[in-house]
Amino acid sequence: MATKLKAAKEIAVDLEHHSYRTYRGFLCLMQISTREEDFIVDLLVPSVRDSIRNTLGEIFADPEIVKVSLHNSKVVLN
Repeated sequence: MATKLKAAKEIAVDLEHHSYRTYRGFLCLMQISTREEDFIVDLLVPSVRDSIRNTLGEIFADPEIVKVSLHNSKVVLN
């Protein structure tokens, strides 16, 4: 997934957030798409979260890759 995302010129990201009966809530699922492929990342699995943290940080920080958010990110990031 990381190699394909790094090669993409643009990616779309959708985040699913759980906040029922919790003040802060947490991210549960991340959907990432390129023009060719879709990826679903289960953020409830600690090993998955840990393994993608640095890689996705590099991709999201890369100014050459256009990022499109398909969700109300303000709600997710609050």
